[in-house]
Amino acid sequence: MRTTITTVLATATLLACAACTSSDPQDPVTTPAATPTPTVATSTPTPTASPTPASTAVTADGVIDRTDKDLGIVFTDLPAVTGPAIDALNTYTLFESDFWKATTTSKIPAELEQLTSPKVYDLVKTQVDTNKKNGYKMAGTNRIAITDVKDVDSTSATIVGCHDFDDWQITKKDGSTEAPPAHLSVAVTMSRPPEGLWQADSYVWGDAC
Repeated sequence: MRTTITTVLATATLLACAACTSSDPQDPVTTPAATPTPTVATSTPTPTASPTPASTAVTADGVIDRTDKDLGIVFTDLPAVTGPAIDALNTYTLFESDFWKATTTSKIPAELEQLTSPKVYDLVKTQVDTNKKNGYKMAGTNRIAITDVKDVDSTSATIVGCHDFDDWQITKKDGSTEAPPAHLSVAVTMSRPPEGLWQADSYVWGDAC
């Protein structure tokens, strides 16, 4: 069973919008003079909307509960942290939400690259690619209890959680189903470069919790 969850969970085991510009020139307008003088109608293109940076989604005065029952992710035991731990924790929960979305839809949210180091992004991509290749379908609810936020300063933090997979179900290509281990711990190292965004720098599955 541990081998299965290792393969399924990332072989070890986050917002882009654009508006099209538009122009709608009017027909030329002429004066009633003997020699018509055409006037050129102009239009002002609609400004293109900029993608919402992930920083706007992770910076807040307090901890954000990103529980989304429609998506199938529930966060519990969110601690009342202060200082830099707030943004570190909010980035982590956004990352986990996007990770779960990628797991269940096989589509990686565009913002996830901003929320992860290249190493962790590759972990997510490997999971998605592996699921597609093997025909795995994930469904159910992923419950994550935050058990510790430690070693926090302005540039780093470690967040420890316990994933409850009781409601998880893995459907294989042949239609058979399998459930992962009921509970597994995970330790995530968060880092923040000077004047940069918090990111999930490492993601390590641990023992049962």
